Amino acid sequence: CRVLLEKTNTNPEDIDAIICSTITPDYMCPTTSNLLCDALGAKNAFSYDLMAACSGFLYNLSTGTAFIESGRFKKVLLVGVDKMSCIVD
Repeated sequence: CRVLLEKTNTNPEDIDAIICSTITPDYMCPTTSNLLCDALGAKNAFSYDLMAACSGFLYNLSTGTAFIESGRFKKVLLVGVDKMSCIVD
């Protein structure tokens, strides 16, 4: 995420929302998206985790698109991350 922000010359405080798609979070609370907000310095971002397994990316993309199309948000960071080795043998 940091590399993306640097490449796009985006200030973390300009991010309106962070949606993280994962079924293998490190913690249930705080959510992975909350941890991302803190690590990136996205102090103004609304964030939540979306747990939808393999279809998580599609739900993430359609939700982020709807937020932007609504006019409520301008910059939405979509993140997909899983560590399947912790749940699959």
